[in-house]
Amino acid sequence: MRRKPILGVALIVLVTVVLGNSDFAHAEKRYELVSALIKAQLLSDGGMVISERRTYRFVGSFTFAFRTLPVRPGVRYSEFAVREGDMIFVRDDSRAPGTFIVENNTDALVVNWYYRARNETRTFEFIYRVDGAIERYADAAVLYYQ
Repeated sequence: MRRKPILGVALIVLVTVVLGNSDFAHAEKRYELVSALIKAQLLSDGGMVISERRTYRFVGSFTFAFRTLPVRPGVRYSEFAVREGDMIFVRDDSRAPGTFIVENNTDALVVNWYYRARNETRTFEFIYRVDGAIERYADAAVLYYQ
């Protein structure tokens, strides 16, 4: 008679582990990039300002997005800004909605911005400056940036 309660508990544990580790448990939470508009403006000092306007469709609850920029010798990133419509995000380590952080890793620079979204479409604009992406020669300058 003791086998039935143990079998029942084992079955509950097995179902919990299988469902907890499968895509089925997370099927209701997803996002997609609906559109992206990326503009680059070359400056007279050799720098470049990049504006990335990205629209996401969220299904479920989300609290942050990120953008990864590759670290390359001689290339520097600065003047970060994140906006959503008229709202300007503040650079702050609190990770509260309406803030963003910049993290320097060995091979990449990661910018995270924080918000609250649930079952909606949102458009964010990520702006930054790039210096050192243009190689100058005596007779020409070359820009190769992805």
